[in-house]
Amino acid sequence: MKNFIRVSKLTRIIVVFLVVLLGSLALTSCYDTPRPLNTSSQPGAINASASAQTQASPSPGVAISYGAAGVKTVKIYFKASETSGSFDAPSAKGTEAKPGAGLQAIRLFSADGTVMSSGGPSAPTWPRWLTAVELGVSGSNNVAAPSADCARFSAPGESSASQCKIVNSAGVSKAISCGGPSGFYRVSEVDCAGSVTANGDGGPGDGVYVRVQLNRDPAAIEPGENLLAILEFSASGLHSAPVQPSECVQNGKLTPEFCSDTTWKAFIKHSSKDVVQPFLLVAPPLLARMQPDTALVGGSEVQTKQIVIPLASDPALSVFQLSRTSGADPTDEALKAACLGGKTIGNSPLCAGMILYSLTLMRF
Repeated sequence: MKNFIRVSKLTRIIVVFLVVLLGSLALTSCYDTPRPLNTSSQPGAINASASAQTQASPSPGVAISYGAAGVKTVKIYFKASETSGSFDAPSAKGTEAKPGAGLQAIRLFSADGTVMSSGGPSAPTWPRWLTAVELGVSGSNNVAAPSADCARFSAPGESSASQCKIVNSAGVSKAISCGGPSGFYRVSEVDCAGSVTANGDGGPGDGVYVRVQLNRDPAAIEPGENLLAILEFSASGLHSAPVQPSECVQNGKLTPEFCSDTTWKAFIKHSSKDVVQPFLLVAPPLLARMQPDTALVGGSEVQTKQIVIPLASDPALSVFQLSRTSGADPTDEALKAACLGGKTIGNSPLCAGMILYSLTLMRF
């Protein structure tokens, strides 16, 4: 009898256990089972078919745009030449210091150096997104840069003439060539300083500058596009960078104009008439200078600077400008002795100054 009771109790326990187990399985079957992870090499990647079963289909989004149609890359050569430069020869009196009055580019080149368009912005092959490219050329018409030898294109033979004079450690005077390569746009600081060329601020009245005007019509440049500017140039100075950076600081502000023979800055603006804070310091640094114990030309090294112009951040940005914001000290006797070489006209941008070779603009 006792054995029968024990068996009955055991039977009831087993029955209850089975009921609970079967109920749990029934409840579990109401839920979707976890999908297996993909076995691909991507860590944490989810199997595509499983993801489709467990996630709702996304609603259609905005179509991805890769920019307005047309030419994406143009190159401007800062040279006065009908075959290899973007500019024609300017007036001997220079250009007026106001927007639109600069020397206008009339030829554009492809990245490989072949001519893309000739005839200026009205030519049918001229890209719609580039309205104009202009240069400030010094001369009597340019009230901000009145000397014809300050900012102009190099004359033939200028690069081979020995315009500069340096004295080595033994006190021996040596004449060297420091002119710009023939035909290229160059700024000779000793000539600019002697004519009291005005310092620029990136505004409409600058006398020595490069100004690029863009067409922000969405059909020409879509709102999501940006621009990459690649500048090839030589920036040179007679003086080296100061040993103590404090020489470049005034009123607690780092100011390169106080410790460089030439200073250029980049500006991005809504309008050519705007005056804004600089976007980037282009020069200094000056990669090299005239050395007293060598015959090397200080600025002969060509350097490249890449500048991202964030057009997508503001649909009203339409002007990219490079401006000479300061130059050499006109009272610096060492600079005058070296860069003038005993003459009244220096023509010596590779002693202290700037030479512009090309500017490539790339939409992306």
